[in-house]
Amino acid sequence: MPMVRVATNLPDEDVPTDFEERLTDLLAESLNRPRKNFFIEVLTGQRITHGASRSPVAVIKVGSVPCCCSVVRALLGFMTSKFLRK
Repeated sequence: MPMVRVATNLPDEDVPTDFEERLTDLLAESLNRPRKNFFIEVLTGQRITHGASRSPVAVIKVGSVPCCCSVVRALLGFMTSKFLRK
């Protein structure tokens, strides 16, 4: 079961209210897994910097029970980075 944590310095009101559902749909389709298998956690308003800049940024952590192979992690990274740019 893939577990995805998205932490961002954006305030909650700047993250779409359906973000978790849309991310779940994207991942379920990409990995050909049922939606019910995904855990999504979104942490907004975090104190995160990238290169000492407080520009909008997100950190995504992907895990799985019992394991998550490197190919799946690479695919998830690619798909979620495209998704977050929208």
